Parts: sequence; C-alpha cells; structure tokens
Amino acid sequence: MDPSGTDPAVGTPADYGDTLYRVYFEVGEWQGIARDAITAFLLERHQAHASFSIAPAELRPRPHG
Repeated sequence: MDPSGTDPAVGTPADYGDTLYRVYFEVGEWQGIARDAITAFLLERHQAHASFSIAPAELRPRPHG
C-alpha cells in the first residue's frame, strides 16, 4: 500500500483480492459458437466453485460489439 492509503494493485492483474469486476469480451460470432463456449466454461467454473456465480441471461450479444 502506498502512503496515500490506496493500493496501486487494485483492479490490476496483481490484485488477488475477492472483489469481482464486470468484464467485457468482444469475440467473433458465428451460429452462437462463441456464446455457447463461454457459457459452458462459466457454468463449469460455477459447478467447481460454489462461490462463483454466473447468470447466463446476462451474456448478451450486441450488434457491432
């Protein structure tokens, strides 16, 4: 922690805290393949770690990213 009382690692790859951050991925899509792969990964992660939550309905495709 620096003298200002804030940790410069917060929100960076060096942040190993429990805080969750919303993320954004832009991937090429064709016939729902990318969405299905991401959803499957996240659901598998949820099953392995009960504290990890995912709401598949929040994965929304958007035109042009």
